Amino acid sequence: MTTNDHFFRFDKTIVTDGTWAKLPNNARAAFLTIASYLNIKRNCIPGRKRISKQAGYLWEKKKVNGKEVIIQNLKSVTVGVDILEKYRLLKRRHIHIKTKNEHVAYDMFMCKYCFPELTIENADFFKFYDNLVRGDLTKAEIRKNKKNRFIATSVWAELLDVAKNLYICMRADSYPYPFRDKKTESPNRQFEICTASKKKLKIDSGLSESSYFRALAQLKKCGLVVKLRSEYNNTTANAIYMRLGKIGDQKYMENELDEAGEYSIYG
Repeated sequence: MTTNDHFFRFDKTIVTDGTWAKLPNNARAAFLTIASYLNIKRNCIPGRKRISKQAGYLWEKKKVNGKEVIIQNLKSVTVGVDILEKYRLLKRRHIHIKTKNEHVAYDMFMCKYCFPELTIENADFFKFYDNLVRGDLTKAEIRKNKKNRFIATSVWAELLDVAKNLYICMRADSYPYPFRDKKTESPNRQFEICTASKKKLKIDSGLSESSYFRALAQLKKCGLVVKLRSEYNNTTANAIYMRLGKIGDQKYMENELDEAGEYSIYG
């Protein structure tokens, strides 16, 4: 179990009404990163550099005098935030905080479609755990998972934009498992099941055929998605991990699947 199990409730409407598919990659990345810092009052003040780093847009390759160099880039996230404001997904307010020696200017953000974890359970929301973006693993957990670079370094920032996009759409189309018929869910649940078709996921995400398969391949490679097969009708589905705790632990997933007997790991 990770040291930080904080989450926010993500309203599925942002995906189902087509808004998510319309957003450019830098806006999607900025939205998720900002939302991962929301407090109980639904606001936060992460800096542009922090947002850019965790969204995967801090560093950019450019050619200078014929040589390829890596430079710091804050413009992409700034533009992404502007787009989020245009779509009214985000509200930004400039504030000044007095420190010991000076007044420091910050941007305070409030996100539409995102609610604190204390919000009442609702089928129209899914949990997005902060540690997917922010890491927050202990040193012991990092050593334990050193073979999986995604877990060991929490490189959400290094995931392809198409992979981040598809992950959100799959989560919006997933359901709790094996607690599907229970009103209350297990607080230790690590994954959900997505049975949505490729066609629906492509529509929700706005991805082309090739981008869809590229995104799915990376999500499977890093362990966020595991392909399953139904024991009853030979159809396939995907298990979607919600947080870092058990990613890559095949024995854990096999035990969970055996408990209900509906699916088994495929391939």
